[in-house]
Amino acid sequence: TGNRKAVVSTQSTGNSANLTKVHTVLTSNLPYSCLLWMSESSFAAAGFNYCPDLYTVTADGVTFTAKMDVKKEKSGGGAAMSAMARFQKLDVQGQSETGGTTVDTTHENCITEIRALSRNPATGSVSKFSTSGKDGRLVIWNFDALSSSLGGLKI
Repeated sequence: TGNRKAVVSTQSTGNSANLTKVHTVLTSNLPYSCLLWMSESSFAAAGFNYCPDLYTVTADGVTFTAKMDVKKEKSGGGAAMSAMARFQKLDVQGQSETGGTTVDTTHENCITEIRALSRNPATGSVSKFSTSGKDGRLVIWNFDALSSSLGGLKI
């Protein structure tokens, strides 16, 4: 317990070190700005990709496990909406079709902080954590609910 350290950097890398070896993982994600040890062998990292990601640390290295933000389902017309119906909807809402982008994550801007809220007393692993970001949102994540929606994810 307490033998590992993890660091994230602006080069889209995550580093984990124990007393004898340093492991580095290069990601294709945007850079991370914060991390939280979820258990003795996994940590969550978050930052400019608007979504916390889970990594597993083993003796062989650090590996990406899963994105912990499940995509939101969009409601209402999509590809099946006719051009006339789409124009009418935009006209009623007073919007243009090119008026902005949509983000399919809970956060809509960079995550700046990630904190543990509660831990499993038996294992010491995080069961609830929070993230806050530049979008002004404070999001509370229940890891048990996340693990069931992501197919039995374990930390």
